[in-house]
Amino acid sequence: MDNIPVIGLDAFPEEHSLSRELQYHEILGERSIDSPHKHDFYVLLLFETGKGYHRIDGMKYKIGKNQLHVLYPGQVHDWKFDKTTRVFQLMISKETFSTIQQSIEIGWYLFQEKPVLTIPQKEFTSLQYEFLQLGNELSQPTLSWKVIQARSII
Repeated sequence: MDNIPVIGLDAFPEEHSLSRELQYHEILGERSIDSPHKHDFYVLLLFETGKGYHRIDGMKYKIGKNQLHVLYPGQVHDWKFDKTTRVFQLMISKETFSTIQQSIEIGWYLFQEKPVLTIPQKEFTSLQYEFLQLGNELSQPTLSWKVIQARSII
């Protein structure tokens, strides 16, 4: 029997969010999730720096510089980050991810088998810029869904 809790987007603060479809957070410093759980949405974690681990579906991944972690709905995860960690997090509803996924020329299905990717510095810098711009757009008092969608075409 599966007793692992499922946490939805509505469990997170609405700061830096678009109507429960897309949320942006920066995680700085030491953090841990001690009780494994699942989400009903996608999570993209872009690690600039840090050490620790991110366990996804029982596999423990070492956190390092310039990594992208992709978590699918229903995957069980927990983590422990040290004080040097800086990570940019996008949490995306299934519906919104479906729309964005069509615009990005990446084989997303590959992340289900290998959810952690180390990115070369040049590509990391570009991806980090897009995450930061999405975060900036989501913090505006008046949001434009068209701008968000255009920014999501990474």
